[in-house]
Amino acid sequence: RMPMAFSHVDVLALIREIAAGFEAIAEERGIRLAVHGDAALYADVDRAKFVRVVSNLLSNAFKFTPDGGRIGCSVQRLPGDRLLVGVQDTGPGVPDAMKQAIFDRFTQGDARLGASGSGLGLNIVKEFVELHRGTVVVVDAPGGGAVFQVELPMQAPEGAYVRAGTTQDAPRLQPPETSAPAHGPASLAAMPFRPGQPRVLVVEDNTDLRLFLHDVLVDEYNVRLEEDGEAALRAALDDPPDLIITDLMMPRCDGEAFIRTLRAAPGFPNVPV
Repeated sequence: RMPMAFSHVDVLALIREIAAGFEAIAEERGIRLAVHGDAALYADVDRAKFVRVVSNLLSNAFKFTPDGGRIGCSVQRLPGDRLLVGVQDTGPGVPDAMKQAIFDRFTQGDARLGASGSGLGLNIVKEFVELHRGTVVVVDAPGGGAVFQVELPMQAPEGAYVRAGTTQDAPRLQPPETSAPAHGPASLAAMPFRPGQPRVLVVEDNTDLRLFLHDVLVDEYNVRLEEDGEAALRAALDDPPDLIITDLMMPRCDGEAFIRTLRAAPGFPNVPV
């Protein structure tokens, strides 16, 4: 039920911009990251959701690709005005029994292959692709590894408003944290403040879930994201929000300690949590 904000964009240029956010970790791990495609391939997409789809697929590829491996991202036009985006890695691949289930919510890969995380990243990919009236599948890559293939219509549904635009005003990406053993998806930089819309502070240490909550709320609210209670406490005292959504189990300062400290702060307004 999330709204779609279609823009007519150069998809290849946008994918190159997304991939650029992963260059530092690719260099650190000796992984060759390449983007392939014909120049200037335009399509109608929800820019923010498309960015999340590609960044989640690239993050998943980095999680399973060994140091010194290869990751490729390709885009091409298909007959019938459809678009095919592929993300290929040289990891262990996806077992046949998991090829469907891997897109289900809270499903993780085989722990023996080093899988970790919330089990939301690929489910978000599937949900956002389906909002575009597209499909996503995973197949075996030639020579080993996996290929995630996203097929989308190049035109928005009849009657939908499509804004003309370029990649210049696309959501900016921050590169994945390089200190973590399993690199989470690139996160969107803060959206500009929109006067008149309520402010929501989201506190959640799991990257996938934090960004999922951002996606759900950002169309109607000014959203601020924090990773733990300590950072959230500073943010709330500095600029009290209209609503707080918080996890309970977090590092450094958990949700209960965060709320107790906030309630004890002199003069802090009675913000619902």
